[in-house]
Amino acid sequence: MNQNLADELVTMMAEDQRLLQQLFGSGELPWESYHPRMKALHEHNASRLKEITGRCGWPGISLVGEDAAKAAWLIAQHSVSEPGFMAECIRLIEEAVAREDVAGWRIAC
Repeated sequence: MNQNLADELVTMMAEDQRLLQQLFGSGELPWESYHPRMKALHEHNASRLKEITGRCGWPGISLVGEDAAKAAWLIAQHSVSEPGFMAECIRLIEEAVAREDVAGWRIAC
């Protein structure tokens, strides 16, 4: 297992969730548009996940453990500014599911 990569992915997910809670709690989260701070964080995280998948393939359980595999899935799910990358993530997740390295329900989301 790559603990450094696992820690990085979990940290990225935590930052995403922390910013979401901060914006939601402050009333800054506009439901009719994409908050610029959230968009910037999602784009940064997507860029990093793209580097990771390009180098390692999908970061599944065998590479990063369950929590970090979940974090990678959330980061991919929030990559809405990059639909092509999201499609690539689906393909990579399907391959990881076939290897039993990711929970199958993640394909549906």
